Amino acid sequence: AFGASLFIGPALGGFLSDPAIHSWFNYATPFWLSAALTAFNLCQVAWQLSETLPPEKRRQTDFRIFIGPINIVKAFRDPVCRSLFLVVFVLGFGFNFFTQFFQVLLITKFAATRAQLGIVFSYLGIWGILTQAVIIRPVSRKFTPAQILNTTPLLLTGVFLSILLVPSLPLLFVVLLFIPLFNGLSNPNLTALISGLRGAEDQGELLGINQSVLAMAQFLPPLIGGYIVGNHYSLSIWVTAMCYIIGWILFIRTRQTF
Repeated sequence: AFGASLFIGPALGGFLSDPAIHSWFNYATPFWLSAALTAFNLCQVAWQLSETLPPEKRRQTDFRIFIGPINIVKAFRDPVCRSLFLVVFVLGFGFNFFTQFFQVLLITKFAATRAQLGIVFSYLGIWGILTQAVIIRPVSRKFTPAQILNTTPLLLTGVFLSILLVPSLPLLFVVLLFIPLFNGLSNPNLTALISGLRGAEDQGELLGINQSVLAMAQFLPPLIGGYIVGNHYSLSIWVTAMCYIIGWILFIRTRQTF
């Protein structure tokens, strides 16, 4: 689903932001569509998704507006989960730094247009779909999540650094296909390890905490990325690669617990 959205989103966003197609279209139009889809998803969750735990295993909890920060504190306070959530944060920070500032490299180094930016992200989305549909299942049958994560962050480090060596935009597409491939293998297996840290009755809470950690990893890059990338466009890649090598080292240090 994420791969499909990454494929459709850039093309649709470019279409809806072009006033030459319709006088109502402008840069704000994609955001209005995003808001409408979010509202629809909220209604869908409220009315169509039911609780999976049987009644006897459910726990009554109050709604708390600051549950996100509370979950982050829980993530790094729990000695059992802390190490793995730290891996989640570092890898998430690196990938979000890449997706949020990769466009600067494309524009500065390759003089990419808006249409070409959309094509690049649609291309990543296509390979994301193929990874989810064709590759994940057979690989997961042969290797455990821990075995997969022993290698994929390190491989992604090499892929990101390879971007700096690419001399032209067409050749960049050869390198980019490995990002959704290795990242598509990393993310679901990391989530599988998170959900397996405790029993079935705690999986919902663990996945909620995991989502809060990912949200923090998505929130922080814009706060510092503009300053970093403003010094040189290639720093977006260096920061991403550094995060992935650190995440890989952290995972190797904690893998004996799985």
